Amino acid sequence: MYDRCLEHDFKCWKVPKFVKDPDELENVKRIIKAKFPILKEVYHFLISASNFPGIKVEEFQKWILETGIGDEKKGVSLSDVNISYTSALF
Repeated sequence: MYDRCLEHDFKCWKVPKFVKDPDELENVKRIIKAKFPILKEVYHFLISASNFPGIKVEEFQKWILETGIGDEKKGVSLSDVNISYTSALF
């Protein structure tokens, strides 16, 4: 089931717009595939706290801060996260 979901997701992906190198794109796909079950759980968690069928940016920001992903010391600013979130939508 995960493989079918990924196949569909990859068809809708906007990643090739900014990852131009085919080898790098395949590496990104490989990493996403390896982490897909966890990413799916994160999605379900966030969607349950937001307005279905979308995840509100506020809920996403809250999760990013709670998990420590949006940490300036680690090189990921909240503005970087916001840009990535917005890019994924459009």
